[in-house]
Amino acid sequence: MRNQGRYAAARLVPYDPAWPATCDTLAADLRAALGPEWELEHVGSTSVPGLVAKPVIDIAVAEPENPTSDTLPALRALGWTEPTTLGAHRAAYLIDGGIRVAIAHTFTPDQWPGSHVRLFADWLRRHPDDRDR
Repeated sequence: MRNQGRYAAARLVPYDPAWPATCDTLAADLRAALGPEWELEHVGSTSVPGLVAKPVIDIAVAEPENPTSDTLPALRALGWTEPTTLGAHRAAYLIDGGIRVAIAHTFTPDQWPGSHVRLFADWLRRHPDDRDR
């Protein structure tokens, strides 16, 4: 896991109602740095109320059709790692004291509508029986 930090010792924890506000703060910082044309969405286990989760905020980030600037300096200024390939998309990590606290999953405009991290989290939010299973 080069440059991706490690998970906290508590791998799974009860849902924390502070996670959405934490995500909002991270997303606001990213939006300010990247520009208003970038779309951001809280995804992953921390975005599903009531779900036991790893305490890492996942944010799906939609690249605009024609980005106007290089995102790497903006990400680095906020403390995020350089994006690396994670499956079919790219991800940057926010590390605090060697611990991974957030992941920004970046998708192209073509990938965004079918992004698995968005679709799965949305399904669990809309289907509490599946979430509980």
